[in-house]
Amino acid sequence: MKILVKLEDYTGGKELIVAEILKSRLAELGFDCEVFLDSLEPRKRLAIIFHGNPFELCRHVRDLPEVTRVIPLFYEHLPLNLNLIGVRAAEALSMVVRQFGAGTFKVEVKKIGEPSGIELSSLELCRVIGGELVNRLGLKVDVRDPKYVVYVQLSGSGADIGVTLGEYYLKRRKSISLNVFDRYVIVFEKPKTVYEIMDMIRLCASMNVELRIISARRDKIERALRSIGGAAGRVKLGIYDELDSAISDLTPIGFSSSAVLNEEDFIKLIGEVDGRIGLLIGNEYEGLSIEARHRVRALIRLGPKTGFSMRSSTAAAYVLGLIAALHLYKH
Repeated sequence: MKILVKLEDYTGGKELIVAEILKSRLAELGFDCEVFLDSLEPRKRLAIIFHGNPFELCRHVRDLPEVTRVIPLFYEHLPLNLNLIGVRAAEALSMVVRQFGAGTFKVEVKKIGEPSGIELSSLELCRVIGGELVNRLGLKVDVRDPKYVVYVQLSGSGADIGVTLGEYYLKRRKSISLNVFDRYVIVFEKPKTVYEIMDMIRLCASMNVELRIISARRDKIERALRSIGGAAGRVKLGIYDELDSAISDLTPIGFSSSAVLNEEDFIKLIGEVDGRIGLLIGNEYEGLSIEARHRVRALIRLGPKTGFSMRSSTAAAYVLGLIAALHLYKH
């Protein structure tokens, strides 16, 4: 049987390296199989030929960090006939259900190129094939957390049908919740360069934290937003001309290498403050202004005494890391 293996994005151009690692790993575990680039679509995809129960192999393949999905293919190169595809998909799913028991399912359809004779979109095909499976097998659909995934691949060489367990198709990645930093706002005072602004915007977009920029040239902010592409549309960004308006609804805490308090004091302070907290970060050349230093609730020094200060985005990331660690410890 052929087993389709989909890889992480970072493996693009390195598929042969991953294939060798996977082949060696499986050989160490006692599996006799072939591992090679998928001939239909070799980028970020491998194929395994294994003569045995495919699900004995799937778990070990899935454990490789480069692997995102593992799909045993029960039928290959079928005619592009929607009725036949529905029948064969039902047969494949029923075989797996007999092994693992009844459960929910979802259908995924991938078109490679422009397969002739199939005019429906991938989403429409999912609905049609899914409806056929419901009628034939009486199973329920669950698009979020299914027990089974029916994979239908359509190309110029025909239709391939696979069925896998949801745990081998949907890679569950642990992460902190999106609202961990809802209470905090990064207030970036007087950034001087486009690169400073770019770095801070990217950080805030990736961490889902609000960013307020004070007294920066608008053209530099616009250049930074254009340069970072998609992150620009995701960041919660406010632009202010004056410090007072930027922190009017916040309890401000500043960060400076000349401060006398440290991370221990910061952790105690955020536990005492009610409402939203502004994390005031200065630019990489001058740090916080004298005005800002006199407006904050406290000034905090970050890191050990090395004689070097952090870049603005590095300091912000360090502080967010402290907050995230405190959140995880409490929960």
